[in-house]
Amino acid sequence: MNSQEQLRPERPMTPYRWLLAAALLSLMLAQMVAMVVVTRSQVLRAEVREAAERNQGPATGSTAVASSGARPVDASSSGLITVGLSAAR
Repeated sequence: MNSQEQLRPERPMTPYRWLLAAALLSLMLAQMVAMVVVTRSQVLRAEVREAAERNQGPATGSTAVASSGARPVDASSSGLITVGLSAAR
């Protein structure tokens, strides 16, 4: 016998322990199912958004690659935010 077995007495599984174990297991399973459902819905939303962007074509695309060869884009009309760096104080 090792020291671990001597320090911890054997406790029988009472009905309350079985109930607690079942409740914790069901809670874990419910959380896992919820995570799968949320992940699938987010993936579906992303696929729908990408398909809509793909159908709009490059003329109205919001990527910087499409506008890199053209004149500068006005930040107020395109919704872009200009961020500048300042020295730490």
